[in-house]
Amino acid sequence: METTDDGLDRVIELLKDEAGLDTGRYSRSYLSRRISSRMRSVGADGYDDYLAKVDEEERGRLVSALWINVTEFFRNEDVWELVHELLPEDGEVRALSAGCSEGRETYSFSILTAEKGIDAKVEGVDIDGEAVKRAMSGRYDEVDIERLENLDFLSDINRYIREDGDGYVVTDEVRDRVGFHRSDVSDLMRSLSFDFVLCRNLLIYVNDSEKASVLEGLTEVLNEGGYLVLGKTERMPKEYDDAFETVDSRLRVYRYVGD
Repeated sequence: METTDDGLDRVIELLKDEAGLDTGRYSRSYLSRRISSRMRSVGADGYDDYLAKVDEEERGRLVSALWINVTEFFRNEDVWELVHELLPEDGEVRALSAGCSEGRETYSFSILTAEKGIDAKVEGVDIDGEAVKRAMSGRYDEVDIERLENLDFLSDINRYIREDGDGYVVTDEVRDRVGFHRSDVSDLMRSLSFDFVLCRNLLIYVNDSEKASVLEGLTEVLNEGGYLVLGKTERMPKEYDDAFETVDSRLRVYRYVGD
C-alpha cells in the first residue's frame, strides 16, 4: 500500500525527471507545501489523482509554484540605496540576479546603472520558464509609480518605466542592458564573471546542506572585490567569513575578498 511519503516521492521524481529540476537542493517540507498547494488548486484527491491530472501545462505551474514570485521594483529601498552608493562612478559593471523571478530586481539594477551614467550588463536567471518569459517582455500590470517617484536615488522614474495601455513597460534604455536565462542557480554561466551578485530570498528555499554549494557557485562567478547581496532573512554561513567582509550586516551586503 502506497504511503503519503511514497506519493510525495513520485511527484518529486516527476519534477526531477520530466521538469529537469534539481529537487535535492530544496527541503522536503518546502516541496511538500508547494505541491500540496498545486493539488488543492486542481482539486486533486490525493497524489494518484494529482499525477493523473498533470499535463504539460500543470507541470509548468508546479515548477512555478516552487518560486514565490512576489517582488517589486526596488523592494527594500534601503538595500538599493546602498547598492547605488557602491556602484563605481565610471566604467562598466556586470551583475547577476539569481532567482530573478519576473525581472523587477534585474531591471531595478539596470535602472540604477543608467541613473549613475555607467555602462552595464545585467543577467537574470530563474528556473521558472514562465516567469522568465514575463521578465523578457518587460511588461507589468501594476507598478507603484508614486512610491518610485519618491526614491531619493532616482531623478525621474518615468525615464525608465512608462505607462503603456493598461500596464507599464520598461524603456529600451533599461531593457538593452539586461538578458534573461531559464536556468537553475546551480547551472550558472561559469564563463562569465560579475561585479555584483544579487541573491535575495533565494537561499530560504534551499536545503541547509546545499546552501554552501549554492554560495560556492555564486562565489565562482563573483569578481574579487565584487559584492554579494543576500535577502534580509538570510545569513552568510560561517565557513565564508574569510572570503567575505561585511559591508552592512543589517542589509546583508558583503564584499568578496578572495579565498
